[in-house]
Amino acid sequence: MKMTYSWNSEKYPQVNESELLTLFAEIKKLTLPDIPEEYGAHFIFVEDDEMVELNWQCLEHEGTTDVITFDYFNDDDDFFDEDSALEVIICLDFAKREGDERNDSSYAEELVLYIVHSMLHSAGFDDLCEEDRLEMRQQEARVMNALKRDGKLSQFNKVFPEPKMES
Repeated sequence: MKMTYSWNSEKYPQVNESELLTLFAEIKKLTLPDIPEEYGAHFIFVEDDEMVELNWQCLEHEGTTDVITFDYFNDDDDFFDEDSALEVIICLDFAKREGDERNDSSYAEELVLYIVHSMLHSAGFDDLCEEDRLEMRQQEARVMNALKRDGKLSQFNKVFPEPKMES
């Protein structure tokens, strides 16, 4: 599966592209191993203001959110296009807040988790009811632990440098 991305932020440091592509390939192996390589996945990294707008336009949900996933290879409406089989919108501000608030996470780890989460949705996992949410969390933990065990992927801040935010 080919990955492309858009970085719609001047506030956050640019992602390390080669590290991101390596990370994405590892996540794909752990979540969607049978998806053909010619399929495309596009990730859009945005700030709160853009996420609020997109969350309303796409889902009619108010406010910001962490990640929105559009999985077209499981679509019955013939919208599927191999070049854009998966589109994901990820909120950088949300990841920063969550990473700062949690003792067991960071900005970079939250962003990796959001990528994993979106890929798991595409693999058929959901989190709409409590039982499904529990299974999704178990799968997220499985993938995140596997990524952390691999020495070169364990330092997520090499992919997503920690922002220097003004107080």
